[in-house]
Amino acid sequence: MFPLLFDKCGGGALEDRILRHAELYGLTTPHVVERLFIHSQDSTSHQTSLENATELLLELSDRRRLARLEGADTGSEESFERNAFVYPGHELRTGDDLARLWFCCMGGKRRHAIEYREMIEQFNAEGIGDRDGPHHNFFHALAQEEGGPVLYRLYICRAERKNAREQMRNIIGKNARPFRYWIDQGSYGVAVLVQSPQKQHEIEQLLQKSYGGRPTLHQQARFIVSVVPTEADYGMAIKKYEHEAWESNA
Repeated sequence: MFPLLFDKCGGGALEDRILRHAELYGLTTPHVVERLFIHSQDSTSHQTSLENATELLLELSDRRRLARLEGADTGSEESFERNAFVYPGHELRTGDDLARLWFCCMGGKRRHAIEYREMIEQFNAEGIGDRDGPHHNFFHALAQEEGGPVLYRLYICRAERKNAREQMRNIIGKNARPFRYWIDQGSYGVAVLVQSPQKQHEIEQLLQKSYGGRPTLHQQARFIVSVVPTEADYGMAIKKYEHEAWESNA
């Protein structure tokens, strides 16, 4: 039911593809560029591909096609400040931008961020007016799942248990009434992004708990819960990623 939105950064010169990707997410990192654009195109080692990706990003930064963060030259090798390359003019949203980038580009499954204008075009195509569509600051991503593409609302959860459950209930309830049939057929879901395995376990328990004899949230809609790093623990997340994605496939 959704248009082909999976490869908006494909085609053209490598530099242009990287810049389109950075514009879409607001930022990128050497590990993301290595995974999406470099290693898949050659047979070199991951470490060599990462060095090539870093050189490309530094060159784009030198030409002011991408921006560095304050502290980029003094942070540790694995720090977020040193590894983040921001698209010019983008106002970095602490926590949110990295969460979306990691979920879409660094998880076990590749997902694709959807721009707000694309969401509105899709809603209009389904006969749903702009006023009934998603708010402009709601993040969405498209994933190829078994049975077809699924559009996920990205919910970055920092709330405590009671408030988190209420927010998730609203996402698939009153906030989704105009397109509830998408949820019922499994083509619209919620990706809950959390910042620790403990929070992931807590949310998964909430999703499977019934209140007042009503169906659980998991029974009412498609939910996935994914752990994403914060800027502070970015370095640890990268080391874990290299161990799981690089060494396990060596």
